[in-house]
Amino acid sequence: MNESDATLILDALQAVSKQITDIDARLAEMSARLIAQAQTIVVGTRAPPSDGTVYTTAILAKALGYSEDQVRAMCEVGRFPGAYRAGEGAHWRVPQEAVTAFKEACRPKIRRRA
Repeated sequence: MNESDATLILDALQAVSKQITDIDARLAEMSARLIAQAQTIVVGTRAPPSDGTVYTTAILAKALGYSEDQVRAMCEVGRFPGAYRAGEGAHWRVPQEAVTAFKEACRPKIRRRA
């Protein structure tokens, strides 16, 4: 092997190494996004809503006539869209929009006769 062959091989290896590094960075970024989405779906963790109006399970239980355990269970199964935990093991927080959506879903549908 002469010097020019070695230079070509070295250049090719450096190019492949850069491509692998770029792919690795993109995979790490995609992986972080997927983990965040999975946490939102499974655990309910996410940032609080922008308007800041949130309710604790205790306040919501009193307002809706349920027990705190019932409200926590409803949060866990997704009855309050957008409910979240501020961190692992933290208490549930329910945004106003989720309470409104829950009340609308529970409201009886009235059929009007034509």
